[in-house]
Amino acid sequence: MQEDPNLKHFIRWAKEHAVPINPAASNDDFRDLAPLKEVIGDARVVGFGESLHYVGEFSRFRSRLFKYLVSEMNFTTFAFECGPIEAKCTHDYVLGIHDRFDDAVMGITDIFGVWHDIQDLLRWMREYNLSGKNKQKLKFYGFDDGNGWSSVESAVSFACDYLDQVDGNYAAKVREDLLPLANSIDLNNVAEKPIEEVKELNCGLISLVARFQIEQMHYIERSNWDDFDWAYRAALIAQRIGSLLGEVHAAPEATGRIWNNIRDAGMAWHLDWIREREGPEARLLLGAHVCHLQKTFAFDGLNIDQSKVAMDQYQSTMDQYYSTLGQYLSVSLPKNDVLIIGGTNYYSLKPDDPAKEGSLQDALGRLELPSFILDLRLATNEKKVADWLNKKKADRYCTMYQSIVTADAWDAIYYTEEVSLDKLSLPTPLERSFINLESNRLDGLVGVYDIVSVNETPVVLRVTREDNSLMTSGEESDGELFPMHRSELFPVSDSRFGWADWPLWIEFERGADGVANSVSLGHPGKQGYYGGIKRR
Repeated sequence: MQEDPNLKHFIRWAKEHAVPINPAASNDDFRDLAPLKEVIGDARVVGFGESLHYVGEFSRFRSRLFKYLVSEMNFTTFAFECGPIEAKCTHDYVLGIHDRFDDAVMGITDIFGVWHDIQDLLRWMREYNLSGKNKQKLKFYGFDDGNGWSSVESAVSFACDYLDQVDGNYAAKVREDLLPLANSIDLNNVAEKPIEEVKELNCGLISLVARFQIEQMHYIERSNWDDFDWAYRAALIAQRIGSLLGEVHAAPEATGRIWNNIRDAGMAWHLDWIREREGPEARLLLGAHVCHLQKTFAFDGLNIDQSKVAMDQYQSTMDQYYSTLGQYLSVSLPKNDVLIIGGTNYYSLKPDDPAKEGSLQDALGRLELPSFILDLRLATNEKKVADWLNKKKADRYCTMYQSIVTADAWDAIYYTEEVSLDKLSLPTPLERSFINLESNRLDGLVGVYDIVSVNETPVVLRVTREDNSLMTSGEESDGELFPMHRSELFPVSDSRFGWADWPLWIEFERGADGVANSVSLGHPGKQGYYGGIKRR
């Protein structure tokens, strides 16, 4: 591969402007973050993206950044990539309305809440609010949607819980007529459902929203504005997910495009609601995956075998492009009101996985700094540097790459050379007890399992036997369902196992001979699972 002649100019410029970050700094030591005041400026919305979920280096920096923004720049709100209705419990915990820490943690959906650093931030926010020293309360919000934008069940249930208090007869009708449909139709099965059932679900959701609109003042009089606002939001969320399910039923072959586009549009919609609740002077930090926060189209890079298909050829089809939250923010807010920081890394959680040659991460690694912030906007007047930043190049996307224009996607970059898995901290209801299992029960579980993961991504889990233990290797994956590093499995029962450093469970589906030919993996405390088949 011929090297871009402007790369050396970028490296020279980046070394001059990179702000070193100390990953080992304590939570109340912000000296290395002080230069960020100038980077952030007057931005009211700061987005911090992470190229991999569950990474300690990203979570710790995000927490330190929020604490710095609160103490030095009057930020008050932390919004995170989880369900807003489920995270209502987290929101209330931070405000001191209740003290149920386990519930608050479990309200942060999709296993985001079971890691040490996010839990540490919740405790810090709560202590800040309860100290009595600060006039302005800190707030926690989710801005994604629960149940993976795949089901309306949790949103309808939340709305019903409120209706029980203000409109009991109607609540009973919703539970009898609508909730069974909400429980039976989801993204995984909607394509096979009769169109009449899908229409009935959506008609019921439209009526639910209309009831809130018609009876708004009566409901507020019987409760209060805040409780109404949350319950009405739940009804609106259900209606939005219902429309997604209807579109997927009509065009199941376009599920990925429909789901991704509606999801990120929904994130922007939720943020509008959060900003309206918090007022025009509020300043927010957003935490999400980089694919949501980049200010350019994303594409489903996880579904591409890059050894067989050229990236540019793959992206030539417009149908593969997905709209992003970052795009919505960049077109809906004044330019100086939003700042997007892309968090990235040279090595990934996948063993022995340095940055791809010619990628953005390869260039950042040449600065030979373990961790830093780089404001890309400062390159505007450096023509050769700007030319390099304005060319498409590979950029890390989980363990894969997408091809994007760096200058278009990010205002600034947070870079860390090394990444490691955050420390698992399961809440009490999700704690597991591992048992001893006869070693002869392990042999039938050994094999290579092909699994359909998040976004229908194909991933591979290898299970081997070593002495009296089962070991896994998940290198051929995106890091969403199981550890990519070599890790030991511990039995919970004869067929269910778990990892000590990873929250998901894995169930081996044994035959009469004790040999497993398939597996399922699931999030703790959550219905639904991902299935896989053993290779023959």
